[in-house]
Amino acid sequence: MSRAIPGVGAVKMAAPSITTTPAQPGGPSWDRGDTTTSTAGLNSTGAPARNGRAAPDVTRRLVAELVRRPVPAGTPGDGQNASLGTSTAGEREVLALIATGLSSAEIADHLAISPATTKTHVGHLLTKLDARDRVHLVIMAYQAGVVPWLTRPRRHSAPAVPRSYASAMRLFQVDAFADAAFSGNPAAVCLLGGPAETGWMQSLAEEMNLSETAFVEPRHDGYGLRWFTPVAEVGLCGHATLASAHVVYETGLVPAGEPVRFESVSGRLTARREEDGLLVLDFPARPAERAWIPARLLSTLGVRDPVWTGRSQDDLLVVLAREEDVTGLRPDTVALAEMDSRGVIVTAPASRPGADFVSRFFAPAVGIPEDPVTGSAHCTLAPYWSGRLGRPDLTGYQASARGGTVGVRLEGDRVLLAGHAVTVFSGHLSDAALPRSGR
Repeated sequence: MSRAIPGVGAVKMAAPSITTTPAQPGGPSWDRGDTTTSTAGLNSTGAPARNGRAAPDVTRRLVAELVRRPVPAGTPGDGQNASLGTSTAGEREVLALIATGLSSAEIADHLAISPATTKTHVGHLLTKLDARDRVHLVIMAYQAGVVPWLTRPRRHSAPAVPRSYASAMRLFQVDAFADAAFSGNPAAVCLLGGPAETGWMQSLAEEMNLSETAFVEPRHDGYGLRWFTPVAEVGLCGHATLASAHVVYETGLVPAGEPVRFESVSGRLTARREEDGLLVLDFPARPAERAWIPARLLSTLGVRDPVWTGRSQDDLLVVLAREEDVTGLRPDTVALAEMDSRGVIVTAPASRPGADFVSRFFAPAVGIPEDPVTGSAHCTLAPYWSGRLGRPDLTGYQASARGGTVGVRLEGDRVLLAGHAVTVFSGHLSDAALPRSGR
């Protein structure tokens, strides 16, 4: 019986011998456009050769490693391996290198890809193999340190969401709505392996002491997402969602061309990544209705003669006449903590180039005296300024000490928020900090 294994050759699997169609002499080594696997650059053990010389029988031995036991001639498979014809060159390269016994790090180094991409290729391959070879690939991948995503066997489809991200719980700090580190709004992002207890998440958010800590939980059709300030859980947070999408893309959990779907208490939120790295979030609009704000609260803000005041689902909105009126505010944040809303947005037309409006956001009631850049506040700012300026596409600048730019587009009852993000550092929680029963 013959079985074609892309990237290796046509294999005649009659016991006890195995023959192959070798790659063309002098052909490209691991060329992503080639349909065969060149042996150039591998030594006699199958590892990348340091001197560029190839072992004469390496292709045959690769296949022998891949198919350890002979199959009697005429033995039918279950037909699933026909889907291997849809595998990519990158998947075939990873398949061949796993068969050599290389470690995950060596495979990533040899192909100049990340370990996360290696996992992605293995996950896709698992959906294209028959049951027997699928088990065999899992064993080899495990031995190589490439723990594949657990997938549901489906033809021509991406692998299912993993049950856990890694053996240890990973934690990131990301500057959101920022083009460079140490600007924009920092958020912590914790990649969970499964559901976590609310009290533990609140404790970790308090420990991180950032305006928001996001917790990303893998689910069958996307990710669960929750946000915590140092003192409370909140129902919507833009910059921590942007940071979470950035982490999911950067770690390779979702390919760059596919959307990320988050389930939250505010409903489904989606994110996509453009070719230039720009992240675009799809959020619910939170328009403000005109409302009277007590003079005492305006005095606490340091505001006189507002142009317009209103209230959205979460926040108060105060509109001033000039950008300088917003940047010059020195509010009493201790007194502001007594207000009966999540926070207060203060905004005005922008005088600086490249922005249509400026804003600041104060939320001491939930532990944030002033937020550097607030995506969710722009779900209220976008409807107001779009109506006032008569345009759906606008650029906001949040004039905090760190500052940050948020692109907005009003689409009916949704707001698209756009910005960049930068990872500042990442690490793992120690065993002492991991959630435990009863914590």
